[in-house]
Amino acid sequence: MGKFSDYELLSVIGKGSAGIVYKALHIKQNKIYAIKEVKMADDLSKEHWQYCLREVEIMKSVHHENII
Repeated sequence: MGKFSDYELLSVIGKGSAGIVYKALHIKQNKIYAIKEVKMADDLSKEHWQYCLREVEIMKSVHHENII
């Protein structure tokens, strides 16, 4: 699937209007994480932008060892 920084993207866990969640392996730690890529395209409506920004704020408040 590809790489993102020190992570190898293994598979897609889920997909929605706000983005994609990947199962990823941290190469150096040899540990599995979930990585969410938030869709932030220039052509999104104002409402969708606000939704995405809310999603980012929610994700920042989640504290779990397997979510980065």
